[in-house]
Amino acid sequence: MGLKNFKFGRDIYTNDFTLTDFNLPLLRIAPAVVFQQTEWVFQFDEGEPVVFASQQEEPNLTITLNNTNHASIEFTDNNRKFKIFARERQQ
Repeated sequence: MGLKNFKFGRDIYTNDFTLTDFNLPLLRIAPAVVFQQTEWVFQFDEGEPVVFASQQEEPNLTITLNNTNHASIEFTDNNRKFKIFARERQQ
């Protein structure tokens, strides 16, 4: 049992990479889509996405939480709350 039947190639029209066996696709890797005007959202389950940031100049969003008891980020949607926070490591 060898890898002689596997083929790895790139579609020149879509730039997708595909791994095939006997001409049957096994794996497809599509290139990432880069957004030109970006907004970042949070979503609870299948609810409506809520925008919490949008692209101004830089194309990236960086979130930094320091190691204090005041470090947290909270998202709320109706009565639901999603919180990321710092705390002392639990034993």
